[in-house]
Amino acid sequence: MSTFWKSTGLRISLALMLVAVLFAGIAAPVQAADIDNDGYVGPNEVIDDDLIISGEKVVIEGTVNGLLIATGATVTIKGQINGDAILLGSTVEVTEEAVITGNVFSGASQVKVNGQVGGSVAMGSQVIYMEGAQVGRNVYFGTYSFQDDARTSIARGVYGGAYQIILNGTVDRDVNLSAAALELGGKVNGNAVLDVEAPGSGEEMPFSPFMFMPQQYGVVIPPTMKPGLRISDSAEIGGQLVYTSPVEQAEAIETALQGGVVYQTPVPAETSADGKTALKPAEPERGTFGFFASRVLKWFWKLLRDLITLLLLGGLCVWLIPALYQKTVEAVKAKPGPAAGTGALVYLGGHVGAFVVFFLILIAGLLFSVLTLTGISSTIFGMGFSALALAFAAFRLLVVYGSKLVIAYLAGEWVLSKIAPQARNKAVWSMVIGVVIYIILRSIPIFGWLFGLVVTIFGLGGMWLVFQNWRNPAAAPAVEPAPVVETPAE
Repeated sequence: MSTFWKSTGLRISLALMLVAVLFAGIAAPVQAADIDNDGYVGPNEVIDDDLIISGEKVVIEGTVNGLLIATGATVTIKGQINGDAILLGSTVEVTEEAVITGNVFSGASQVKVNGQVGGSVAMGSQVIYMEGAQVGRNVYFGTYSFQDDARTSIARGVYGGAYQIILNGTVDRDVNLSAAALELGGKVNGNAVLDVEAPGSGEEMPFSPFMFMPQQYGVVIPPTMKPGLRISDSAEIGGQLVYTSPVEQAEAIETALQGGVVYQTPVPAETSADGKTALKPAEPERGTFGFFASRVLKWFWKLLRDLITLLLLGGLCVWLIPALYQKTVEAVKAKPGPAAGTGALVYLGGHVGAFVVFFLILIAGLLFSVLTLTGISSTIFGMGFSALALAFAAFRLLVVYGSKLVIAYLAGEWVLSKIAPQARNKAVWSMVIGVVIYIILRSIPIFGWLFGLVVTIFGLGGMWLVFQNWRNPAAAPAVEPAPVVETPAE
């Protein structure tokens, strides 16, 4: 697989993540939305609410004062949307007369953006055309082909990945693009960071399911461009041009650049002799001293890292919560059987319970979303998933580290009682000795994994027993009244 596809995947993933953030932030106040199934909003029609509209052909000529969600074979926006727009279909077009004050999220076989968009535009499509579009913020895309013309103006940056890209418009800030074939003929006021294939590399076109479908609803597949970088003499880059390619392509840059040009290879000093194939750093051969030494160093580094981590956390426990730490150790010592059984249940229940709660939050949020109570839905998603993430992180902290420190202290205490029963600072030395013993035993292949699992179960069980005792403290033993002693009267 070439370096282009690796970098393109990263770009597209970034774009999709940003789309997800955009989608999560479009919640409106709690209110019921209009639902329209005829697919048409007339030129004199004004909808003072969110609108969910669908049909074979969706046309919006009027005004929507709220969030617009439109789905259809073709979706055409000609009116004004005072909010965000989510547009899904085979072909999606924002015409020249359209005005969208918020963000646009679109997924389609073909997307055309020709109107005014006040926010950002995020698109996932096979073909994207921007002809005279005026975008107030950023453009993000993942596509087969992206093309804009000289009339297009983007107030911030452009970020995306595609097989082929033609950029002829004006971008007020930076562009960060990855493509097999890339042509730049417009104006970029910031930096241009480009990842492009070598000319004549024979890069195969990416697979797209749309390529094998009948082209209908006006979908137009542009001619396939040859791989390589082309910067025409009409291009302007106010900042620096930084391009990554298997080979240098200085002859493809036909214009003078104010900020200079930086060329870099995909993986510096790690390419094959042909300059195209990225190579992994060479590893020592098996059976050699170098191979053995590298494995020993990796093993020792992991051992040292785990040792330092547990010693630091154990020191904090002895310093900040010595009484609770000691109670947990005593709980395991007093009831090893119940501790093991309880620990196994806690371990399984904690992980399974997290998945169950995750789906409950998801179902509850989607239910309120279907009922168009978007404010409640966003609150459930935001607070629910945040609380779940925090709780599960705390649980994993106890599983990975807390349980080990409990059993390590118990083992260290026993060893210390045998070798130095009169030692000072017994708590500290018990913790240190126990951690060292645990780290050594845990590093043994196969046995170490089983040993770590057993330690985790016993440690979790001890912590759960202490938690139960805290929630349901045992009744204090009854104190018999002191006997009354009668003294003879004088």
